[in-house]
Amino acid sequence: MLTTVAASTELSWLAPLQGASPGFLFSLVPLFGLLGWAAWQDWNTRKIPNWLTFSLLGVGLLRALAGPLVGLGDFGITDALVGCGAGFVLGVPLFAIGARGAGDAKLYIACGAWLGWSGILAVFALEAIVGLIMVVTQCALRGRLRELLGNTGVLVMSVIYVRRIGVEQAQANARSFTSIDNRLPHAVPFLAAALLAVAPAIL
Repeated sequence: MLTTVAASTELSWLAPLQGASPGFLFSLVPLFGLLGWAAWQDWNTRKIPNWLTFSLLGVGLLRALAGPLVGLGDFGITDALVGCGAGFVLGVPLFAIGARGAGDAKLYIACGAWLGWSGILAVFALEAIVGLIMVVTQCALRGRLRELLGNTGVLVMSVIYVRRIGVEQAQANARSFTSIDNRLPHAVPFLAAALLAVAPAIL
């Protein structure tokens, strides 16, 4: 299985697809096509359409079913389903406390079907870094760094103490964020993170 191959490499877990077959890497072309479309939609409308995320999920599951049969690597349906579960664990709690939109959470689940649990974990970590750079740059250019730091503090404390304060209070805290103008289109850093996760295996 691909996750076994990834775990056996000496490279960082941030390069989870190192050692993947050329066929498997080629099969990811539709993933990046759909992610590029999602990034474009999110940038322009701050929304990711349901049809796009569900298409991403459906095609990913079909590729996992057919891939081992047609020589696209040994990434199978079990890897895809475990990846979906990992995407759910990573994305849905952030949506529940208001830190991500529903489309962002669905994007984690759908991409888990393509990249498996180690791949979506790497994308999650890399997206946090890329997104942070984008947000800090945006706020610095607009003189809103103080608001950003305040929002970040509220978010971190809500995540740490969510069991104590409850999900409803965490959501209320998120709604109380001071506006920093345009919401970050998370599909954009998500696309960049996915490219970064795959790049070492290609290069």
